[in-house]
Amino acid sequence: MQFPDELHEMIAEKAVAVLTTAMPSGDFQSHVMWFDITDSTVRINTQVDRVKYRNLQRDPRCSLVVVHPKNPYSYVEIRGRATSFTAGQAGRDHIDELSQHYLGSPYGLKIKSERVTIEIEPHSVDVRSPFR
Repeated sequence: MQFPDELHEMIAEKAVAVLTTAMPSGDFQSHVMWFDITDSTVRINTQVDRVKYRNLQRDPRCSLVVVHPKNPYSYVEIRGRATSFTAGQAGRDHIDELSQHYLGSPYGLKIKSERVTIEIEPHSVDVRSPFR
């Protein structure tokens, strides 16, 4: 799936995503996340001891909403499934890449467990820009 120009613009503006996953109870949990994209997937990064990781391992369905930092009425909603979980040094390298993009330096917080990169394969991408 090709991502829309609006999403690329939001990434350049350092927009964050709100990731929503399903809890075992059926309730939803949302998290603000750094993210990036490949040609066909969205990538996020977390630690293996986090609830969002366990949620996506159990039920890979999720959504992300990316809101433009300069216009909160312009956003992209991505619905899809977590299809890949990459831990180890690759997960650590990815959080450093994201931190470099968002903060301009490698990731500086203490890592309490193993970092993991999660790739999300979208099945729908919806752009909303009503006041653009």
